[in-house]
Amino acid sequence: GVGRAMAAESAARERLFPGIMSPEALALKRALKRVGALGTKVCGAGGGGCVVVYVDSASRSRAREKIREMGFQQIPFTVVKKGLSFRKRENP
Repeated sequence: GVGRAMAAESAARERLFPGIMSPEALALKRALKRVGALGTKVCGAGGGGCVVVYVDSASRSRAREKIREMGFQQIPFTVVKKGLSFRKRENP
């Protein structure tokens, strides 16, 4: 469901602000969809910069190849299940 949720969120952003994705990001989104990407969305306010792509493991190598072929740089990251946690310090 993550890919579908990303795609739905991206479509909603594009309806609210059609210029949110740069022409280059839109071309990447379309190309990656053709090789199996399930969801692509811009990070932050959009207009360029960075996009997140959700790809299943079967399509991952084709997506990486397409990203490089189109002149984009992949920034590896991982999703963690537990976010930040804080401990109260005894003596500040």
